[in-house]
Amino acid sequence: MNATTDSNAPLQRGMKVIARDNIRLGVGEVFSVELAPILHYKVLFPAPPVKTLYPHEALHFSIPSDALVQTKYGTGKIVKRHGTSQDGLFTYDIEFFKDKTTRVLQENVITRVSRGIVGGSDLACMLPVDGTLVGLFLNAYYFRYCLPSDPRFQAVCHGRIEAFPHQIKVINQVLGTYPSRFLLCDEVGLGKTIEACAILKELTLQNVVNRAIIVVPANLVAQWRFELDSKFNLDFEVYDGARVKSLKSGYPGINPWTLHPRILTSLHFLRRDEHREALKDVLFDMAIFDEAHHLRRYAGSGESGIYRKTKNYDLGEIICNHARIVLLLTATPMQLNPFELFSLIQLLDPSLFPKYSHFMDFKDKIAHYNLVINNLDRFGKLNIFESKYTSNMIGELLAGSKEFPGPESIHDALVHRSPALKEAIIQAVRDRHLLSRILIRNKKRNVFQGFLPKRITKIVLIEPTKEELEIYKAIRLYITRVYQRSIEEKNLATGFVMVVFQRLLASSHVALRKTIQQRVATLRELQVKLLKQRAEVEATGATMDEAEYKKKMATLASRISAIDEDVPLLNDYHAKLTALKTDSKATALVHLIQDLARAEKNPKAIVFTQFIRTLHYLKRVLETTVKDVVVGIFHGKLTKEEKDLQIDQFRSSTGKPFVLISTEAGGEGRNFQFCHVVVNYDLPWNPMKLEQRIGRVDRIGQDRDVRIFNFALKDTVEEQIVSILSERIYAFQEIVGELEPILVNVEDDITEAILSASSDDEIDLKFQLLGNKLGDKLKHLQDHRTSMQDVIMELESKEILSDAALACNIELNYYNALKEFTLVTMGMIRGIDSMGIPAAARESLAEISAAKGISRVTFSELKESVFSLDEGLAGEHVGTFNRVQALKNERLEFFNIGHAFIEKLIDITISIDTTKYIGVLEDTREHVATAWNDKRFKVLRDAASAVIVCNAVDMTGVKSQRHLECEVFAIARGNGKNVAKALGRIPASTVTEYLVMRGAGRCDEVDLSTTLPSTEMLSGIMEINNKRVAEFVEAAREDWKHKNDEFYKRMREREEHFHAYRVKKYQDEILQYKFMIGEKTSPDEETVDSKVVKVLESRIVKSEGHLKREQEIHAKNMQEIDESYRRVDVSTAPLAILVIRFRDAGEAPALVHHET
Repeated sequence: MNATTDSNAPLQRGMKVIARDNIRLGVGEVFSVELAPILHYKVLFPAPPVKTLYPHEALHFSIPSDALVQTKYGTGKIVKRHGTSQDGLFTYDIEFFKDKTTRVLQENVITRVSRGIVGGSDLACMLPVDGTLVGLFLNAYYFRYCLPSDPRFQAVCHGRIEAFPHQIKVINQVLGTYPSRFLLCDEVGLGKTIEACAILKELTLQNVVNRAIIVVPANLVAQWRFELDSKFNLDFEVYDGARVKSLKSGYPGINPWTLHPRILTSLHFLRRDEHREALKDVLFDMAIFDEAHHLRRYAGSGESGIYRKTKNYDLGEIICNHARIVLLLTATPMQLNPFELFSLIQLLDPSLFPKYSHFMDFKDKIAHYNLVINNLDRFGKLNIFESKYTSNMIGELLAGSKEFPGPESIHDALVHRSPALKEAIIQAVRDRHLLSRILIRNKKRNVFQGFLPKRITKIVLIEPTKEELEIYKAIRLYITRVYQRSIEEKNLATGFVMVVFQRLLASSHVALRKTIQQRVATLRELQVKLLKQRAEVEATGATMDEAEYKKKMATLASRISAIDEDVPLLNDYHAKLTALKTDSKATALVHLIQDLARAEKNPKAIVFTQFIRTLHYLKRVLETTVKDVVVGIFHGKLTKEEKDLQIDQFRSSTGKPFVLISTEAGGEGRNFQFCHVVVNYDLPWNPMKLEQRIGRVDRIGQDRDVRIFNFALKDTVEEQIVSILSERIYAFQEIVGELEPILVNVEDDITEAILSASSDDEIDLKFQLLGNKLGDKLKHLQDHRTSMQDVIMELESKEILSDAALACNIELNYYNALKEFTLVTMGMIRGIDSMGIPAAARESLAEISAAKGISRVTFSELKESVFSLDEGLAGEHVGTFNRVQALKNERLEFFNIGHAFIEKLIDITISIDTTKYIGVLEDTREHVATAWNDKRFKVLRDAASAVIVCNAVDMTGVKSQRHLECEVFAIARGNGKNVAKALGRIPASTVTEYLVMRGAGRCDEVDLSTTLPSTEMLSGIMEINNKRVAEFVEAAREDWKHKNDEFYKRMREREEHFHAYRVKKYQDEILQYKFMIGEKTSPDEETVDSKVVKVLESRIVKSEGHLKREQEIHAKNMQEIDESYRRVDVSTAPLAILVIRFRDAGEAPALVHHET
């Protein structure tokens, strides 16, 4: 590509550009130059929609000579490029087929299309080369452009995932609706993250998405990064305080949120005022919010439409208004207050329910929908009153529809059991169910209609020894006293330390003992500082106010006295903990693991603790007391490689009992469906953290009931906590993962109950009150879920299984082809002279390889399906092309589309200009017939050779696609001369796979000087090929335009709906402010508050500005949509010619000549 950029000269409308960081987008045209809010360009690429590029992302591009381009006047070949004119635009001399050369302005060149073989002189000048070289190009072209266009769900194949039918259904529904704006609300454990990542990957491969932002809770950033990288080969830049500060320093004057096309960040960080302000200037193609129920706002005064927004919701509005595609993920839609659900809907499509009252009217109709659907299923069993009532309700729900008769006719038809009418009514009711247009929710009971794992929870109450209980109670009283003192003194740091002490007390005496040692050392250091401060105050006391002096001295004396009191106590506690001869809790864990080892054939258990010291202590205990046990550890301080190793050993262990001891880091990001025993050695006070632990095991793929053991010492605070968690909250275990909105303050409530009580009786009372409070909330939730039960959404979820057979068989079998393509390409780079590649091509390939950082390459198969690919200075990759293998071992890289090294190889081979070469292969007829597996090609047994012409078909429009259409011709002797016969079209995947796969009949080396068809014959073949492809294109064009009509109509309707909603909103604001001014200035008012009037007048001006800006934005959006639609077309160009010389099975291959 010839690209030039001038940092001082802004681009102009009509200029051709490429995206600096994403050449996959191809060559685009600057559609408009936007100066506000900051300078950016709207660019039309071959794959719509219009993309946003910022100045540092866009490179001015000039299309080179010999390129094939689509213009407003048709498709032609650039003969010559002329320099830029005063307005910065290039001009080109373009040769149109069978026409003279015409000079065309750059703005009239729509896009560069696939390179093509024009014919005539081109054919005469084409050089024969090893067909494998052409095959590499065609494979690269297929992987880069054609796979993303496949109507099946490529993202399922491209990821290190085992997609389930319900996930495929969700992916299908979202991708089939454009632009996609959805609430993904599957129940916990059904894989919403996988669904969102697969959709993102697919849209990225289709070049629909270039700029994306993902916003998640802070504790899930690591999990999302792991999922994106390891499962989908998607590289996202994590934005946090340090990264943003670095970007601002390195790129002064540039908005840091424009510097990376893919951003992953936390909601807590992003909601800060400075970041929300910066994001108002940034546009994204796609945005994803995980745990979207955190985006809250609160209702104002009824119908006023004025609501109180939180910072989270304001952030959601900013990003959702600046992103074309939006996915909001939450498992709790039915647990939300109706207004909160309405607020999330308004982020996606405010025109669906313009006002809260509209949403509540719809909510009230849900009961009617339910009644109609349920009664239709049993209409024949209804009494006359019920059937009449149902028919009348159907008439009301479908009022205004010309398709259905009145209630009486509906009743009569249903009585006579008209199945067509019944299905039509159900479909019509579903079409009126507005919420199902943007909310997708699957339930476990519908997804798992066979085995559904149950959670079997057991509280393990451990009887402590007398010594253990005495020291426990003594330390707990000390913790309570110091905590309460810290609250009185407003010493938050000490209060936090006491909270940690209480958690350690429940964890292990070993962990607490070490922390006590550190606390004593800290107090001694603090005492030295306080004594020094007291001496300084005494020395300067004469110059101080007497009251101030006494106050400072009293404070210092109190703090020094407290340390003198605390240190001996802590030393005594440390000595008593050290003297303990029994650890009843650790002993109970040993007995549990021993019982498990006796009861199960391949026992596995994951033990959770909050503290690393407890983790290492338990590892030592188990290894020294349990026979043959293997103990792994997993915590946040391990490297990624160490974590991968531990999980791989845990998964693959057989025979011996394997126990993985994990901190909370194991509760995030990694899944352990292969294990079904969870031991909570100590309990987090946050029930959602407990759910995260269990949720790592109770997930899709779990084929056994999940056994959960919650440990607690009897007669301690932990017994109260485990009672609250197990008996109150986990009584609702079916929905416990969805309880976050109502359990958000439970951890604080538990902390307050434990540390503010001065006696055991007071603790009992506080926990009783907390239990009652939770019980009321959970009862209210249950009632709310019942009222929100929605039969239509249930139908949507249940229909998953009807597509299961198809959905589970969509995976394309291209892994072997990709593997062979990779290995052959690496072999070509390593020994570039071994394939008879012409000098010009060698230089070009070597130059591109060097630019990609590939200095030398080696590869080897380490074991079955596991390869080492070394790209030289850039390093070594150890991984697999096999998805099943990749799923089993997360330490292996998954070599697939999107992998950085694979993409480099595609970049290199796709640069081969196949319009200059004819690929030559030698093969046996038998091998070709087997590889192609098509009865039509049996006639090849009488042919001397075959010719394949590979044609690129570019389908541009609202959503663009590219295909390869391959025509096969047989050349045989007839009437004393060679005759070519068209045999038909062969699937592109068959050709590309054949070209890189080795077989019994294929020759690795061929003679490039023999058995080539004459130029005259090739011209005849090309003429037939062009005619056949033109017929195909003509037929495809109508169908393609029809599909684009549907997309176009949908996009226009959505834009019109959004626009009408916003216009109405601003107009209502203006009317409301004017009405308020009228009230303030009416004759009935005794005084006029001029300040209030001025404020209202300024708000009118602001709303009028918003209204004007909305009109401008709407006009531009409609123009963009129309421009995308204007480009709807199907064009084609021959990309490559391949000649296969047939030889008999026993015939020796021809020798190779490399003097090309």
